[in-house]
Amino acid sequence: MLDSTGAIPVAMPMHSTGSPQVLDSTGAIPVAMNMESSGSSVKVSDEKSKLNSFIKLSLNKNTVRKTCQVVSRFESFLKSKGEKRPLSDIPVETLDCLIGSFILGLRKSDGSEYEPDTILSYHRALDRHLKDIDYPFSMISSSEFKTSKQVLSAKRKELKGFGRGNKPNKAKELSQEDEDKLWQEKVLGLHSPESLINTVWFWNTKLLGFRGSDESRQLKWGDLKLEIQSDESECLVFNERLTKTRTGNTAHQRAFAPTIFAMEDKNKCPVEAYKLFKSKRPECQLHPESPFYIGIIYKPKNNMIWYRNCPMGSERISTFMKGMAQKAGLVGHYTNHSVRRTMLTQLLHAGVAPNNIIQLSGHKNLQSLNNYATCSEKQQKQMCKILQGETSEVENSDIVESVKENVPTVSTEPIHNGESSKCVSNRNMVFTCNQSSSMTAQPGFVPGMFIGAVFNGPVTVNINQSSH
Repeated sequence: MLDSTGAIPVAMPMHSTGSPQVLDSTGAIPVAMNMESSGSSVKVSDEKSKLNSFIKLSLNKNTVRKTCQVVSRFESFLKSKGEKRPLSDIPVETLDCLIGSFILGLRKSDGSEYEPDTILSYHRALDRHLKDIDYPFSMISSSEFKTSKQVLSAKRKELKGFGRGNKPNKAKELSQEDEDKLWQEKVLGLHSPESLINTVWFWNTKLLGFRGSDESRQLKWGDLKLEIQSDESECLVFNERLTKTRTGNTAHQRAFAPTIFAMEDKNKCPVEAYKLFKSKRPECQLHPESPFYIGIIYKPKNNMIWYRNCPMGSERISTFMKGMAQKAGLVGHYTNHSVRRTMLTQLLHAGVAPNNIIQLSGHKNLQSLNNYATCSEKQQKQMCKILQGETSEVENSDIVESVKENVPTVSTEPIHNGESSKCVSNRNMVFTCNQSSSMTAQPGFVPGMFIGAVFNGPVTVNINQSSH
């Protein structure tokens, strides 16, 4: 059939759906039609969904679970208020008020109040969710959420006024007497399958600074390697995997590979415990990717194999310290975190530089150590005795020295590469102190003025000797 010009029309290309392809004004076939661009959008959306799913796999499972629980509870609250819109569609002014009301009314299932930090965790969980759904404002940094932030602050103050926030369930660190009792009661030792695995876990957690349970659960047999030092002594070198703070970001990598060195006392030596633990494992559980902690055979039929060919249960791993404390008769609230607390407080009390401590513990910054820079129970008792007048002058001097022993001190030696201290004469006495220097009384110096102080790095103290 001829067209209006008398030419034979070119056959119109058919789309895959069977409908004719429309030509553009030049007669050319368009590169992509709406149908195809729509299909392309679907593909991009699918790809983004896959990427988001991959990203979620790297997130902390406990954090994800907490966020989901809080969001679910908040959505139930919204329904009770008659709000049916998705969070992404709620205007910020309205959402700000709704979040404030939600925080104000938070209670436990029995109607009692939460701890102040729990209220804060709810607020942070909602903020994480809003970030995940690309809400245009931040609950923490945006002024648009001013009301909810003020409610959060006022609520926490109110709870503190009720006596909340003193952390009654805080894990207790182990004293030296507690550790000695664990060995005396044979809860720790090399004599049985249970005591041996307790010992291996205890040393790994304390000497490598493991957190409560997660790092122990994901620990593989190949993550700890037995090596020989230059002096021919043995040690265990730890190859760290993903942790709460070490997530693969190069900005937060450890300065060194944490290492466990051998002890002279073979009965307590962590390297000896590791070697015995290795000899008692099934051969098939010595593969580098095998779980480090495996099931215990409490009554082995032979003395060759003490452990099962299966991973230890998560519940058993998470209650290592609780079970050990009960068997040894320790009094107090002990959890796996108690061992990490013990590691940090002992290093701080011994005057180890905080910068060195966080390299071992895995903390990102020095501020994280503040929760552990507290007086031990023994030091608190000693100070109480002084205040109660129950000690003699001689005993008082011993107690003061005991309390002072952990405090960085100063001397008056010339300074060399920042390793010692200096004294500048005149009306001002200048002390530059670090963890390795020694305290000497100088004109203008008040004895005991630095007791309880913690110095992070070089510190300069100016003491004005002018008359008052």
